[in-house]
Amino acid sequence: MKRLLFTALIVIVARMALAQPLSSAWYTVIENLPSNFVKSVAVDSSGFLWAGTDAGLARFDGQLFESFNDALPSLKVKALLNASGYGMLVLTDLGLSQIRTDGLRPDISLLIPGSPDQEPGKLHFAKTLFQGSDGVIWMGESDAILRWDGKSLTRYPISNRFYNDSFSRSFTFFEDEDGNLLTLSWSGYLFRFDGQQFVNIPFDTGEPVKRAYSAVRRPGNKVWFGAKAGVFEIDLSRVAVPGWKPALIADVPSAHAMAADGDSVVWAGTITEGLFRIRQTDQRVSAEKMTGISDVIINDIRLSDEGHIWVAQDEGVHLFYRKLFRPLSEARPGKTIRAVRKVSSGGFLIVSFDEIRLYTQLKQHPEGIRLHTDQRDMFDAVYSREDLWISYRDAELVRIGRNGRQSVLPAVLQSRLTFMTTDREGSVWGYDERNRFLIRITQDLKVDRFGPTEGIVSPVNTIRPQPDGTVLIGGTGPGTLLYRYSPENRTINNISGPVQTGSGSVLEVYDVMAFGEDSLVIATNHGLFRGNERGYSRLFPAEPSDLLVVRALDTTRNGDLLAASERGLHVWSGGEWISFNTASGLPAIPVLNQGMICDEDNHVIVLSTRQAVMAPLGGNLKQTPRPVVTRIEGIPDEDGSYRSGESLELYFATPVYPWVPVVYQMKQAGSPQGWQPVKSPGYLVFSNPQPGTMTILIRAQRPGSLWSQPASVSVVLKSVWYQSPMAVGVMITAGLTILIGLLLLYHRFRLRTIHLRQAHLEEMVSQRTAELDKHSKEISRKNEELLKAHRMKSDLLAISSHELKNPLTAVIGYADILKKSATSPSEMNRLNEIILAASRMLRVVNGLLESEAIDSGNRKLVFSEFSLTECVQSIISQHGIAREKKNQSVALTTPGPVQLMADRQALEEVVDNLLSNAIKYAPRDSEIRVCISHSEEEVSLSVSDEGPGIPDQVRSRLFQRFEKLGSVPTGGEFSSGLGLSIAHDLVVLHGGRIEVRSEPGKGTTFDVYLPVNRTR
Repeated sequence: MKRLLFTALIVIVARMALAQPLSSAWYTVIENLPSNFVKSVAVDSSGFLWAGTDAGLARFDGQLFESFNDALPSLKVKALLNASGYGMLVLTDLGLSQIRTDGLRPDISLLIPGSPDQEPGKLHFAKTLFQGSDGVIWMGESDAILRWDGKSLTRYPISNRFYNDSFSRSFTFFEDEDGNLLTLSWSGYLFRFDGQQFVNIPFDTGEPVKRAYSAVRRPGNKVWFGAKAGVFEIDLSRVAVPGWKPALIADVPSAHAMAADGDSVVWAGTITEGLFRIRQTDQRVSAEKMTGISDVIINDIRLSDEGHIWVAQDEGVHLFYRKLFRPLSEARPGKTIRAVRKVSSGGFLIVSFDEIRLYTQLKQHPEGIRLHTDQRDMFDAVYSREDLWISYRDAELVRIGRNGRQSVLPAVLQSRLTFMTTDREGSVWGYDERNRFLIRITQDLKVDRFGPTEGIVSPVNTIRPQPDGTVLIGGTGPGTLLYRYSPENRTINNISGPVQTGSGSVLEVYDVMAFGEDSLVIATNHGLFRGNERGYSRLFPAEPSDLLVVRALDTTRNGDLLAASERGLHVWSGGEWISFNTASGLPAIPVLNQGMICDEDNHVIVLSTRQAVMAPLGGNLKQTPRPVVTRIEGIPDEDGSYRSGESLELYFATPVYPWVPVVYQMKQAGSPQGWQPVKSPGYLVFSNPQPGTMTILIRAQRPGSLWSQPASVSVVLKSVWYQSPMAVGVMITAGLTILIGLLLLYHRFRLRTIHLRQAHLEEMVSQRTAELDKHSKEISRKNEELLKAHRMKSDLLAISSHELKNPLTAVIGYADILKKSATSPSEMNRLNEIILAASRMLRVVNGLLESEAIDSGNRKLVFSEFSLTECVQSIISQHGIAREKKNQSVALTTPGPVQLMADRQALEEVVDNLLSNAIKYAPRDSEIRVCISHSEEEVSLSVSDEGPGIPDQVRSRLFQRFEKLGSVPTGGEFSSGLGLSIAHDLVVLHGGRIEVRSEPGKGTTFDVYLPVNRTR
C-alpha cells in the first residue's frame, strides 16, 4: 500500500468528515396551519410536532395540521416547551396551559391564568419559557421573572435599570455546569439566581451588549448568545473574575433564536438574514448561511431526537433533515462510474472512466485518495498485493506497482476484462467478454482460461472469491449458471440447482455469495433466492409476480444481508426486510451490477453509473415511530364504553417527518391470527364487534426503518339494556299485546262498515258474476290452446332428443367407420359430406335442447373453482384445425392464472361459441385476440376478430334465437343462429353481462363480465 502511494506521489491530510447535506420542507396554511406567523415549535413525547402561532395551537402529523384552540385562554401563543413531569406547556398572552395526551385526544388545561393587568398569582404577558434541571418552570415578562414549582407562583421584579425597554421582549434563561440559573435581559444584562433574588453580574466595560435575543449552552461551561451585533460567547467560569466580558465569535447579526446540535454545531435564526449553521472546531468558528429558507424573521429553532431541525418563522414552519445516504462522490457531467471493488487490506476502489479512487477510513478521508487518472477509458480495476490492475475499454490490461507500469497479455487478451476481483492467493480474475473466457492471472503472470471445455458454458455476470480460496461464478442461462472454482485441482464445478422463478424467461445471476451453512444467496433478474445444488427457494420478494431485479449482495459486520436492486436497497435484519429508496438518498437510476458493498466500518456504499452514495447502515437501523390512535368513532356510553354490534372505527397516525407512505399492520390480542395488513392507512373499521374488551395492536413501518413498537388500544364493548335477551322478550311480548288490541279495535270498526256495504256489494257481485263467467270461459279456452302449443313444443323437443339426436349420432359413427374402408376419393368425400351434414343437424338439436333447458329453468349451474386462463387455452387448442384451415392465429393476453368460481361447463360453452364465431367471420391470415383481465369488482374476457363487423340494425337483436350476424362466414361454415343466444343466457345466469363492440369493416369484439364475488 505505502509503495503505491509513494509511486503515485499522493499526500493526503486527515480532516473532519464533510457535513451531510440537508434537505428541507416547508409547511404553511396550505397544510391547515392556523397562521403563517409561527412563534414557537416543540416535539412531544409521541414524536408529534406542535406549532404555536398568532392564531392558535396546532399539531402536525406529517401531512396536515390539526388545531386545538377550544381550551386556550388566548390564541396568541408565545412559547412551547415539552417539560419533564408536565408534558407540553403552552404559554399564551393570558396564561400557561398544559397539554396531556393520556387519552385519545389531547387534553388542554389551564395551569396559571393571565391578566392584562399585573395581579398576584397571574401572568402578565409572559414571553419566554424554561425548565431548570430541578424541574422548576421559569417564565420571563418584560420587567419580571416568574418561578413555578407546580404549586405556587413567585414573581421576581427586575430593577428598571436592567429590565427590557421593550414591552414585546423578555429574558433568556440558561444554566451553568453546576446547575445555577442565569438569565440575560434583552437590554444585555446578565443575572444569576442566588436562591432568593436575581443578582446582576456586571461586565468589565460596564456597558452591556444590546438586544440579547437568545442563548445556548456550549461545552466548557460557556454560553453563546445572539445579539444585534452578532453571536457572543460568555465563559461562565470567568464571570466572577474582574475584567471579564463577552467575546464576539460569529458575525451573525440579530440571532433571534438558537439551538445546539451536538458539541460542534449551533443553529442560529436571525431577524432579517435567514438561518445560519455555526461550526466550531479547535481552530476556528465559521458561519454558513443556509439555503432553502427565506430571510423572514425566525422565532424559534428546535431539534428532534431523530436529528430534524424545526424552524418557526413568520411565514410558516421549515423542516431541515438529513437523508440516510449522502453523496460519496459528486456527479459530474459526462462522468461514468464503472465499478466498486473491495481491497483485501481494507477499504475499496471506485473506478470511473477517467480516475480510480481508494477509500479507507471514510470518517477521516471522505473524499478518498486518487490512485490513478488517465485520459483513456478505464473499464474495471482491482488492487492486489500493492499492485493496481486496470482493464481498459480498448482491450489492454495494465499492472501498476512495484515494477512500474507493465502491460499484461496485450496481444493475447484481445478484449477488455470485466467483473475483476482478486482471490486469497492474490491472483486476478476477470471475464473476457468477447471470447467468453473466464481469466485467472497469478502474481507471476501465469494465465488460466476457463471456457466451455473447462465447464463454463454460459456468459459470466459475477465472480466472487471466498475466504477458503474457492471462487463462486454466476452467469446467464436456462439451467447451468452457477459454478465453483476449486484451487486444489484448479477445476470448475457446476453447482447449479433448480430455481423456482415462476416465469419462463431466462434466469440471469448478477451476484452470488455464501450465506449460512451449505447455502448460497443469488441475486437475479427474478429476485433473491437461497439454496444449494438441491434447489433454490425464493427469499425476496415473497410473490413471484412482484418482479425485482437484484444487482448486488453483501453483508454487514453483524451479519445482516444486503441486497441492492433497481428499486433501492433491501436489508434482512431481525427476521424482517427493510427497504430504502430515493427518499433515503439513494440514486434514482438503477444500481450497477455488483454496485454495492459494506466496508469494515459498516459503511454501505451504493453505486449507479453517475453517483456513489454511502450510509453508516450496519447495526444502525432505526425503528419507525410508534403509531398513535387519534380518534375512535362509534356509539359511546357515559362510562367510556362503546355499543357492541355497531360499527366501530379507529383512526391513527404515525409522526413521520417528512411524510412518506407508511405501511400498517394490526392484530387483535388473544386472536390466533398473526399480524394482518391494514388496507386503508390510518383507518380501521369493525362492522359488528361483540361484547367484551377488545384490544387492538397496531404497528407501522416507513421505508428504511424497522417495524415500530405496537400501539395498543383497548375498547370496552357493552350491550345496551334493550339488547339483552330478557329485554328483547319483554319488548316482543308487549308489542304483540299492543298489536292484538289494535287489531281487535280495528276488527270491530271494520264489521260495522262491512254490514253497511254488504247489501250493496251483493248486488254488484251478482252483476259481475255473470261477466266473470263469460270471461272465465274465454280465458279457459285460451289457456287450453296455450297448453296444447306448449305440449306440442315439448313433444317436438322430445322427438329431437330421442328420435333425432341418437340416430344422428349413429349416422356420424357409421360414417366414420365407413371412411376407414373407403376405396376412392369420391366415396370419401360423400362420407365427409354425410358427417358434416349430420354434425350440423346435431348442433342445432343440441342448441334447441340447451335453449329449452334455460327457458324452463332446468339448466342449473354447478359452481367450482378453476383456472379461467387454463379453460380458455383449452378451448383455443380445440379450434386449432379450424384455424389452420384459414391460417388464423390466436393471441391470448392474461395477467397470469386467474381463478374463477363458476360453472366450468357453462363457461367453456360461452368461450367456445364466441371463439367459433370469431373463426367463422374473421378473414384468412388474420389474428383473433383473446384478453383476460380482472379488477376489484369483476373479471372480464374479450374475444376480438378482424372480420367485416356487425351492422347497427342487427346489433339490437343479436342475442335473440336464430338471429345471425348478418355477414357470410369467410370459410362457408354453418351457423344455427343459437350460439350467441345461449352464450348470453349462460352469462346472465352467472350474474354477469355480455356486450358487443363493432365497427363495420374493422372487426367485432365481444366482452364478457363476471362479478368479482365469484372470483378469488
